[in-house]
Amino acid sequence: MAYRVLYRIYRPHRFADVVGQDVIVRTLQNAIKQDKIANAYLFCGPRGTGKTSVAKIFASAVNCTHFSGEPCENCENCRASQQGNHPDIIEFDAASYSRVESIREVLANIGFTPSLGRYKVYIIDEVHMLSNSAASALLKTLEEPPAHVIFILATTDPQKVLPTIQSRCQRYDFGKIEPYVIQKKMEAILKEEGIQYEENALALIASLAEGGMRDALSILEQCLAFSNESLKEADVKAIYGLSTVDEQIAILRAARTDSGEAIRRVREMYQSGIDIRRLCEDLIDDLKETLIYSDKARLDLLKRLDEPHAGALLSLGNRKELLKMSDHLFEALEKTRYSVEALSCLELALLKMRADTGDTPVKQPVKAAPPEEEPVLVGKPPLPPLKMEEVKSVAAQETAAEVSENDVSQPEEPEHQEEIPVEKTKKEPQELKYDLVFFLGVLLKAQKAEKTVTEEKIFPQLPDCAYEEKNRKFYLALKDAKILGSSADFILFSTDEITKSEINDPAFNRELYFFLKDRCQVDKMCAAIGPAETKKLIEMYRTKENYPEAADIKVERYQQEKEAAAAPREMDPVEFLEKMLEIKVKVED
Repeated sequence: MAYRVLYRIYRPHRFADVVGQDVIVRTLQNAIKQDKIANAYLFCGPRGTGKTSVAKIFASAVNCTHFSGEPCENCENCRASQQGNHPDIIEFDAASYSRVESIREVLANIGFTPSLGRYKVYIIDEVHMLSNSAASALLKTLEEPPAHVIFILATTDPQKVLPTIQSRCQRYDFGKIEPYVIQKKMEAILKEEGIQYEENALALIASLAEGGMRDALSILEQCLAFSNESLKEADVKAIYGLSTVDEQIAILRAARTDSGEAIRRVREMYQSGIDIRRLCEDLIDDLKETLIYSDKARLDLLKRLDEPHAGALLSLGNRKELLKMSDHLFEALEKTRYSVEALSCLELALLKMRADTGDTPVKQPVKAAPPEEEPVLVGKPPLPPLKMEEVKSVAAQETAAEVSENDVSQPEEPEHQEEIPVEKTKKEPQELKYDLVFFLGVLLKAQKAEKTVTEEKIFPQLPDCAYEEKNRKFYLALKDAKILGSSADFILFSTDEITKSEINDPAFNRELYFFLKDRCQVDKMCAAIGPAETKKLIEMYRTKENYPEAADIKVERYQQEKEAAAAPREMDPVEFLEKMLEIKVKVED
């Protein structure tokens, strides 16, 4: 006897055997019991959800001698139906016979009464594949069908079926079967077959089936053939190129801290046969379940992750950052549909995740820097304002350090290192110092319309800068900042303390000025204040007592000196700081 595949052996022959379509089964059974049978039915739904099986059971039940709403499987009609040779049950594949001649041939004997059963049942599978002329021929019959004829039309693409045909049918939409229902059905089959299995393997197959019972049984049979009549989770992953949750978490962690490590892991998995598109879908599901877990630790809603895994992913960032990561993965997944380079799409998504952290992963090979050139993290408490003598001294020291670094042919002299202490040559963030009275003057000069125009010029430019190496630092500095006030020559930003120190750093402030001028067409100097200063300044603005006159004087004097400080592009940061300090001295006089 020829071998029969699992989905054919365990195809349901009774309504009681159908899983995942309880509402449809109950409705059809009641229609049979109450003898309220329509002339035409339209079964719609994804592949493998039971449309054709239910159609055959329904055809057998309406012709069963007992007419009890369920095939008895003992009468002549039921036996003929099970053997597939019932003369009154006609199956027609519209995908193979879509021409009008074929449909006319099938419908040629429709006027003759049933020879064995009570009804003639025409089961037309993939009805949406009929040609226009064939569909029109079918429509003519549906308009005035004989009383002894029942049409059951099945399709996976109902929108392609003529609306006039749909309007003459009772429509039943078959939904995807839940994974746990598929898993229970497979457990029953394996127990009946006497096959050992791992529950995690069945859960994985149910997930791969995507709601189709037939697909699940096909995958199960393939895995059993591979694993020699026993089912293991590792075998399922090996056949279908799946990754573990731990591997997925490792990729997402590396994407936030080391893009090179993340890409290395993905490439190793690709070489081992992992399906990149499936990996991308799994990463999205991991982030989705992490976001679900973040809402009051809802473990009951998690299907893939347990509490330790969800907690590990939750440490990667806040909800907004996790949503941004999932957006990058969704974009990569969408691109894989139109590109053969699925690996490149995922790698770019990982690089975008790294860029979102604010630390540029691109590094250029340079010579080892001396200890005095090591960068200091932004966010240290700002130093007090420099005096003019200290500014000139720092400039001389930096010039000497650059000459020493560039002149590689001459070794450094020991006495030269003694003259310049290390702590003086470190680049500490020197902030431009203003007082709140000056900023109050900016607010008094500011106008709401000017602020709106400034916002419209600056902030729409920032998203593109996020992926430009040269301008990413301006994106990171301004993306969360708010414009508190904008006058004719000055912008006041309100932001956090770390970003405030960066914006007020004279070297960065000078670069920011030219960025706003060239990229955003905003020719204004700017400064930033932190949350506490913002609150205090707003209180001052509301009272305005003893402040307006002094504030106006400071702003007017500053505006007179603004162009002299910002105009020369070749001015280095120390010269820029010196010029700004000269302005401050004049303003305070």
